[in-house]
Amino acid sequence: MDVVCAMLHDQRLLKFLWAEAANTLVYVQNQCPHQALGSKTPEEMFTGKKPDVSHFRIFGSPLYFHVPKEKRNKLGASGKKGIFVSYSENTKGYRIYVAGRREVEISHDVTFDEDMALSKVDNLPTLRGSKEVDTRELKEKEDETMPDVEEPMDPIDPPSQEPSSSRKRPSWLRGALDDAEGHIAPRGTFHESKKPNRY
Repeated sequence: MDVVCAMLHDQRLLKFLWAEAANTLVYVQNQCPHQALGSKTPEEMFTGKKPDVSHFRIFGSPLYFHVPKEKRNKLGASGKKGIFVSYSENTKGYRIYVAGRREVEISHDVTFDEDMALSKVDNLPTLRGSKEVDTRELKEKEDETMPDVEEPMDPIDPPSQEPSSSRKRPSWLRGALDDAEGHIAPRGTFHESKKPNRY
């Protein structure tokens, strides 16, 4: 369950999608080599052939999927935005979480935006070619961006705002309000008591 929590947290998804994350985890693990099986996959041991993993996608990546004509009217959108949450067990397709309707749909006509999924991930290691960035360079960058503060800083007070009653109204507004006060029904009359309450 730790991996499932990490998957949900990594892509900032809601906790109620934990079952979809667990389903994805099991599906991917069954198609990855295991040391206990002599570097073969469980799928390969069961069926005798290597599984195709070209359809693997990043969990939680945003995507756009096609809505068939049967499921929409003439003015309905032909595509919707969703989030990839799992692989379909019965058909060749993807399970897609549609956030606006809080439901999971299955579709195989999908366009993924995996660059957006990678941009959600924080603290990815920065690589230059195949070598990691020198730690001295990171230290120098950190020194440049974070100046040393020797004394505690005083908090900045927000600018004082004048009360709204002391502000002067424009002359045209004052004249209009004075004219309107002459047309108000006296207190306690029928018209005064029927005024709706303001919310």
